[in-house]
Order: sequence, then C-alpha cells, then structure tokens
Amino acid sequence: MKVKIPARNNIPECELYIEILQNAGNTAGQLGNERPVMFMLPGGPGGNHTVYDGIKTSLSKYANLVLIDPRGCGLSSPSEVRFCRMEESVNDLEVLRKVLGIDKFILFGGSYGAMVSLCYAIKYSRNLLGLILLAGAPSGAFRDTALETLKK
Repeated sequence: MKVKIPARNNIPECELYIEILQNAGNTAGQLGNERPVMFMLPGGPGGNHTVYDGIKTSLSKYANLVLIDPRGCGLSSPSEVRFCRMEESVNDLEVLRKVLGIDKFILFGGSYGAMVSLCYAIKYSRNLLGLILLAGAPSGAFRDTALETLKK
C-alpha cells in the first residue's frame, strides 16, 4: 500500500510504499494495539523492502511489521535525489509513524537503513521501543557508491 507523506519545509509530498504484516484478525487501524510494531528500513540508498523477504515471515511471529521503501526507492513515488537526504528520510519516518497512529515502535535498519535508524533514534528516541541495527558502518567509499546508486 502507499501512504501519502505531505509536503513540508520545501520538501515535496510523496507516497511511501509500505508492506504491513500483522497477525490474523488485526486491522491496519489497530496496528500497534496487540503486539509491538517494527518498522524495517532497507539498505541503499536505493534499496527496497524486498531485501527482507527471507526473514519477514519469521519476524512477523513476534511483531507487526511495516516494511518500507524510502522516498524515491522501490515502489515509492520517484523523487529527485536532493529530496532523499538523511534528514528527509528521518522526517518521513516520523510522519509515517503519525499517519499510521503508532505511539512507539521498534526500528530495524540494515546497512544504510541502520544509519537512518541511528539518526532517527537521536532525534526521536522518545518514540522507540527498541533499535536493531545490521551492518551500519560504511567504508570510506560508501559515499561515492551511494551517490551513484541514487543517480540510477
């Protein structure tokens, strides 16, 4: 499903694609009521939610999952690279949390998603139940590779 993220501070609106996995009988409006909610951020920049296809079923036994394609990535609406910076990714997550009506959640990030997760945790720690980081320390060459991926 796509969730509209409104324009803010000269950043245009976009639609983020999310996949929600939750236990049977729980509707999207009740996403955070029965079990913890875990937002899952892919690597990249340029990655999408399908990177977690191999583990999402196992993890969904313990939490309701929200797998996210960041702004300009995967099935989310296209975006100019200049609107896909770390700050916009962090603020998009916060808007998504509010739109979905989630009070507190677990944030899971892999690779670049781990870096976005760390930045979110610094700015919005009061909204987190936990933080899971996988391989979030880039090499010195990461910046150039990331810029090339974003351009593609």
